[in-house]
Amino acid sequence: MFGTRSCASDALHRYQIRQRYPGHARQALHIAAACQGGAYAGKWTVVVDDDIDAGELDQVLWAMSTRFDPNVDIDLISKAWASNVIRFIYQEISITVF
Repeated sequence: MFGTRSCASDALHRYQIRQRYPGHARQALHIAAACQGGAYAGKWTVVVDDDIDAGELDQVLWAMSTRFDPNVDIDLISKAWASNVIRFIYQEISITVF
């Protein structure tokens, strides 16, 4: 697991796996996002193949830009556990949507 520092916590978690069967990356993603380290204040969880170095943010962003289909490859997890830090950040920012 590799994290990117943002505020007081890791907001972007990156995992590198060798997929053993179809759907393996999605299962790994959900497990990583649900465990304490991933769920508490984690905003983004990214799983990449073993040919991408998850420790290099440039390679992860390149893989997301070239191998990623947003219609299929995004899973939103609703009503998940989050930290109080995130709640305070959004309370300070007032955004009006028209």
